[in-house]
Amino acid sequence: MNLIDNIERIMEEKKISKYKLEKDTGIKQSTFQGWKRGSQPTADKISKLLSYLNVTPNELFGYDTKELNNEEKELLFYFKELPDISKKEYISEIKGAAKMYSNLSEKSSKSKTG
Repeated sequence: MNLIDNIERIMEEKKISKYKLEKDTGIKQSTFQGWKRGSQPTADKISKLLSYLNVTPNELFGYDTKELNNEEKELLFYFKELPDISKKEYISEIKGAAKMYSNLSEKSSKSKTG
């Protein structure tokens, strides 16, 4: 899939019309047509699309092959709402919880085999 195909797929998933996208972002349909013909999008337009569509660069450019489940999507949605300073704190907490769980799992499996 190319960039335009990905944009159109995301718009369809989010039920956003071409008219609404143009109105809300200021990116004209002629710009999208130019991209279809091979011209390169500018960084500011890509940034507008990422923000407006609430997607990652990987999603926009089609590099994400793994589909998130509903819990992962919900977690990501709320994480994006946090201020940057809080994001760092929560990442640290989640890493700690994951490490603790991993250690517990290892101890449990060792006690079963030992």
